[in-house]
Amino acid sequence: MSTRDPVLPQNVELRYLAEGAANIVYKVDSSAAPAIFKGKLLRLRKDLPTTLPCAEAWERWNQHIRPLLAPSEMLSPELIALPDQLIARLNQHLRHLETVVQGRLDVGHPTTHRDRRPPSRHGVYLAPDAHGLLVTDMTPAGDAAVLEFKPKWLAQSPSAPSDAVRCRTCALNARREHLQRRRHAGPASPATFCPLRLASPSEDEVRKAAASLLDPQTPPPRRSSLSSDAAGSLKLAGMPDGADPDDRRLPRFCAWARESQLFHRLQHLQLSLDDQGVLAATLDPSPQSGPPRPPPPALDNLLTAMTLRDCSVFLTFPADERAPLTARLGDLDHKSPLKLDRWRTVERQLLDEGWYTATETYLSGEPPIDMDCMLSLAPARLQA
Repeated sequence: MSTRDPVLPQNVELRYLAEGAANIVYKVDSSAAPAIFKGKLLRLRKDLPTTLPCAEAWERWNQHIRPLLAPSEMLSPELIALPDQLIARLNQHLRHLETVVQGRLDVGHPTTHRDRRPPSRHGVYLAPDAHGLLVTDMTPAGDAAVLEFKPKWLAQSPSAPSDAVRCRTCALNARREHLQRRRHAGPASPATFCPLRLASPSEDEVRKAAASLLDPQTPPPRRSSLSSDAAGSLKLAGMPDGADPDDRRLPRFCAWARESQLFHRLQHLQLSLDDQGVLAATLDPSPQSGPPRPPPPALDNLLTAMTLRDCSVFLTFPADERAPLTARLGDLDHKSPLKLDRWRTVERQLLDEGWYTATETYLSGEPPIDMDCMLSLAPARLQA
């Protein structure tokens, strides 16, 4: 890190905002901080084997992601040095937030924060990192609205069988649906949208995906620090509910998708960077002594493709319907090679258990799982 890079002021006020599996995001009180912090959020990594030190993560983003996209298309992170003891204080605050019950803190835990930490996130805290990342706060201004969603796998997995009737995302969602039914023995949630529709040449298919994203009945995604883990939508401030056929957001979304070609470019990058699939990837073992080896080029390309398969789109709808929609991509941290084993396991499950071909074995009396995958409706259009 250069000595010219910014340093977070010691007295700046931070407010816990959101967290996901790998990061926690804080709102920065810009009134007590330099102008560089205006409109920014501070993202800090959790202490997990799969999270990289922020300085290394920034370097990998700069090397592998930045050259692929225009600056106007992505939320470019900025590396920032943290004051001493900040992480320790924030971890203490996270433990305090774990005592919140119905929006109130137990006596003896002084804080003004009103929200509680999600129980599923308890017990994991921030890594002792000397740096953090500043990211753009995408909360809409004025009467504008922002829709956040993950386009996920915009092309079929290279490992999928030739007779697949589900894309990779729909196959994984079908398996998750099956496991949810088995665990809860209750009605299943409705299916999420098929991401193949977003890159379809058919405007009707794009419209179907847009309607699902704007529909409040679409199941809420599992949250990460700035987005979801699954294909789905997250309505931010200013995004009204509903996907009425007369809703002007639908044609605006479709017109933007046609003109920007963002999904087609993401689809091309995903395919060109990974045409073999995770099962063909190999991890070069680190030497017994000395620093670990960097990932080989082929694995680096796979990690970049997997990053683009898990990025988020922040789509801004200006209040003026004559103004064009704008989109930026976030969640572009270059994936860790330590995730490779997990990806392989998931791919083998989808193949061996028949989720790609819809030949999975159901529990007795369990109804079929209809994911409404575009691949099942028009496979010939998606083999190219």
